Amino acid sequence: YMEYFITFTVPTLEENFNHIDTSYNKLNACNLIEIAGEKCKFVCRNCIFLGHIVSEESIERDKDTIN
Repeated sequence: YMEYFITFTVPTLEENFNHIDTSYNKLNACNLIEIAGEKCKFVCRNCIFLGHIVSEESIERDKDTIN
């Protein structure tokens, strides 16, 4: 069971989609994938993932989750 999955790929858009396709196919072959479209994001410079802001430059704690 896997609830969250993130992948970063550079440098080209074509390589990015190839990497996503490869990752999807490997997970699908193991019956580990059921995609919730409303939770998916593609081609982002950064994203919030498990309480962290992830970008190609760094991984930082999301200040909104710190009390």
